[in-house]
Amino acid sequence: MEISKKLLVYLFLLPILLFQNQCYLLYQGCGQFDILRRRRSIQKVIRDPKTSDFVKSKLIFVEEVRKFAKDRMKLKVRSTYKSISELDRDYLAVNVIASEKLAFRSKKWSFPIVGSVPYLGFFNRSHAKKAAEKLKKKGWDVRMQYVSAYSTLGWFNDPLISTQLSLSEWYLASLLIHECTHATLWFKGDVSFNESLASFVGRKGALQFYAEKFGKDSRMYRQRLKILANHKKRTLLYHKYANQLNQIYISSLSDTEKLKNKKRLLRELEKILVKQKFRKISQTTEERLNNADLTSYLRYNSKKFNFQSYFQKCEREWECFFRVIREEKKNLGLRTTSFSREGGPRLL
Repeated sequence: MEISKKLLVYLFLLPILLFQNQCYLLYQGCGQFDILRRRRSIQKVIRDPKTSDFVKSKLIFVEEVRKFAKDRMKLKVRSTYKSISELDRDYLAVNVIASEKLAFRSKKWSFPIVGSVPYLGFFNRSHAKKAAEKLKKKGWDVRMQYVSAYSTLGWFNDPLISTQLSLSEWYLASLLIHECTHATLWFKGDVSFNESLASFVGRKGALQFYAEKFGKDSRMYRQRLKILANHKKRTLLYHKYANQLNQIYISSLSDTEKLKNKKRLLRELEKILVKQKFRKISQTTEERLNNADLTSYLRYNSKKFNFQSYFQKCEREWECFFRVIREEKKNLGLRTTSFSREGGPRLL
């Protein structure tokens, strides 16, 4: 049993984790264990006569994406997503992220294995709220974000989560490929690089999956191209306004003037996003855009790394692409200069 195989690792790490992070990692370890113990074989769930047709179709789709990621993209899928965990809540986890109010600098936390990360994850929503409130009182821009999925970076065979069945097939495909990318390549301490890479691979991989499954002339494929075009449009908006805000933050204006201009630009961005149906209208002050939102979005959609050029140089072959990325990153350590795209925002 996989949990038994990892028991010695837990016993070794637990005293270190408790010493470094008090009770936080113990709580999260219990949450992770709960997800693992709930796993059921997807094949058994599909064959179960009690399983609805909707769930069966989604699980069959997941198996198709998983096979594609393994066979066509050469991702290290192992036994990931061969099981599903049924949760008794309507969310998987909640991330708490924070940024300085007048700079795109995220608060970071350090942990074994993953290194420095710009978020705290919680399986309990009330715990996340408490952490968010503490950060707000200390003057940070804060956001609580519901997490659709995460990767244990190959330490465990991650299951599909019941809450993911409500996602669209397109989002689910890109999400699963995104997380399998993390299990294949993860550079400790460089979250911006890791998330931007996984986002690129997730979108490109899902598009290729749809092209091979339905054909490039199909309505399904053309709809996905439209989704990606809208995503690019949204990302350009975020980068445009982030650059404008950054110029204000580094200017000689007083903090009062900086905050005034920040509020104006963020409200302007909000209106555009709502008008173009990229965002719902903020119902409360707490929902208003802040620096935490922008740093988080740009972390997953950074323009510092020109992955497309490497993909093209490899003639769109994934095995070559991953090998080149690994070699380039190894040669550069944690520096990212050779991945920079001229003229792109360099905020993260």
